[in-house]
Amino acid sequence: MSPLTILLPCHSHNGCTYHAHWSQAPPAAAQNSNTPTRASTPVSHPSPIQQLPAELLLNITKDLRPIEQASLALTCRLFASTLGPSIWPAVSQAGTASWRDHDDVLDLLQRDLPSVEWWRCRMCMMFHARSKAAPIEDAARSSFHLRNMLPFKTSPSSHPDTPRGLALGAAAEPLYTVDFSLVRAVMDRHFGARRYDGLCLHSLQCARKRTWPVTQIDDIVVEYSFLPKIVLDRLLLRATYTLWSKRNMYVQNMVLSDLSIADFLRDMHFKTCNHCFAGEVLRGLMRPAAPSERAPLRSRCAFCPTQSIAYVLSNGGICIRTWQNLGSGRDAKDRRWVHLSSGVAEAKKYAWGSEDVQEAFERILCSTRDEFERQVEISDGRGTWYDPQLEKSVYKTLPTSVAEAL
Repeated sequence: MSPLTILLPCHSHNGCTYHAHWSQAPPAAAQNSNTPTRASTPVSHPSPIQQLPAELLLNITKDLRPIEQASLALTCRLFASTLGPSIWPAVSQAGTASWRDHDDVLDLLQRDLPSVEWWRCRMCMMFHARSKAAPIEDAARSSFHLRNMLPFKTSPSSHPDTPRGLALGAAAEPLYTVDFSLVRAVMDRHFGARRYDGLCLHSLQCARKRTWPVTQIDDIVVEYSFLPKIVLDRLLLRATYTLWSKRNMYVQNMVLSDLSIADFLRDMHFKTCNHCFAGEVLRGLMRPAAPSERAPLRSRCAFCPTQSIAYVLSNGGICIRTWQNLGSGRDAKDRRWVHLSSGVAEAKKYAWGSEDVQEAFERILCSTRDEFERQVEISDGRGTWYDPQLEKSVYKTLPTSVAEAL
């Protein structure tokens, strides 16, 4: 088995809203060479407080707040073994702690964790590794599990059976990239039903705003977000790109060249999937007309399960939204993933049939087919039945035709 590194999809973690780095404590100042130093041999004698009996130590610390006891328990192994069994459940949501106490402990741990290796998930309220190494099984096998994760630094493309993946954004510098190992790891957690199987779904969630200077006085601002969702055991992805022109300075009595948003996207070779360029998609939208008279432009990729809609904003900007079906993540030969990850040269026509990825993403709330079928059986069709397991009312109308085609 060959190692494969699974990476986060966003291009820059620093700018991403969800995977941003936190500021680290500055390193200790170097000692002055004229200052005498202590002996290099560490002191092996325990401090007086470490020599106290466990019963007395517990009695001393019982009046401390849980977060303070946790801080003390993290100072050494002795305190961890003495205070840990009673304090860890009190500061973790896995025990009896509230989410506020749990979040306080994450703040405490964040001080010592290197930001280049970890990111903090606000949804799971956990720390996740920015990259994970997992053994890749034979491509003919349909299952994949993250086991014995090791810090290898191997490029995903080095494995001959690994698909090339999906790259969105500028061709030279994609904003968002997904390979099959990432899709499969996310779906491992969904199908495994264990918190530590695979990867968190929110690993695929990214958002950022970037600015590109295009002329002497104009910038193009691009605000984008990627939202994953598991619907009926399929991994769907909704991407939203909002672009507008921003004047960075004001001049008089000067004639300067202007660059439209559509021209900018064409020059950047901006892709909404591996086969469609955003500049070409917008060609029909940017015809001379008032923004209020321009109808939204809907389209489907002929080569992969990608739907898109583009429309003009009131400020003259453009919004492009796409929905993509990444498949079940069980097999690299899944037809949806094969079509999504193929390049233009090897692209084949995609049989859409009655599949509607947009409707499935926006209307279906069930992550599994079993859950959806149960809702169909118990729903009265009016949305007045409250489901205690989902903790919400069932659908007013169940899109069974959309579910069957997904």
